Amino acid sequence: MPRVCALACIGEARMRLRLEPGRTLPVGIRHAQRLARTVNALCDHYQTVGGEHR
Repeated sequence: MPRVCALACIGEARMRLRLEPGRTLPVGIRHAQRLARTVNALCDHYQTVGGEHR
């Protein structure tokens, strides 16, 4: 099950990376915040499936 969740998170990260950040500063900030949350989730999943913490 952890592997399935991690793969779903990877799919979400790929989708977010394809999105345009927007033309205004507030929209760009929200985009960056979503990307940061996705990176944090990916790191959590990596550790859950046995990756090393560095």
